[in-house]
Amino acid sequence: MFERPIACHLAEWPTLAEGLAGARGLGFGAEVAAAEAVAPGDSLAAALSQSGVPLAAVHAGGAVGRLNWAGVRELVEEHAAVAAAAKRVGCDRVVINTGAWLHRTRPDMRVVARVIDEVARAVADAGAVAALCAQWGTEVATASELFAVLDRSSAVQACPDTAHLMAAGDDPAATVRACEGRLAAIRLNDLGADGASRPLGEGRLDVTAVLDAVDGMEYDGWITVSAARSSHQAIGRWASVRAGGR
Repeated sequence: MFERPIACHLAEWPTLAEGLAGARGLGFGAEVAAAEAVAPGDSLAAALSQSGVPLAAVHAGGAVGRLNWAGVRELVEEHAAVAAAAKRVGCDRVVINTGAWLHRTRPDMRVVARVIDEVARAVADAGAVAALCAQWGTEVATASELFAVLDRSSAVQACPDTAHLMAAGDDPAATVRACEGRLAAIRLNDLGADGASRPLGEGRLDVTAVLDAVDGMEYDGWITVSAARSSHQAIGRWASVRAGGR
């Protein structure tokens, strides 16, 4: 029986309230964008309290991708603020990813890791964990680049995204297994043969292999899915996963 907690990424819902209502209806937690967490006042706390939905993570976005060492102080301050806001509503996971990389040569991972390490340490000082998500088309786009950063920083942990790993030509299940001991979050997303996003179970992701990889390790954290409001088939599939039916 697969019993790991599952959360919905609320980016695809038009409003926070609708997203939380959708997550509550599924019995899932929620991952929200940084803008929701750092909004003035206590609107996020009030919305979470009203919905009763637990917050799995805050997605800080791709700000880390501004890989200019001279500007690292700004990055540190931005992410420390997101982490502090997350902690105020009882969440200790901040998902980070790098920005778009359009050059022919890959970036120097030593520089990338140095910047990410500074950001991750600021997140840790605020009482949260920075989880790095490799995303295709960014400075950290592949499993090997993800591990290159992890090996250079003890402050950052991993948030593998299965769809982005497939886009990079990596094996999602093998990558998840290789993250054991450094795994702070997981994103379970699907990808079609044409490279476009698909509802979970309708693309080429071997969902069972990924869930088996998670079952085979000591990981009690969240698995996040990008649940679009209108993806009824996908929502049914995710509900089936949550109940243990694979």
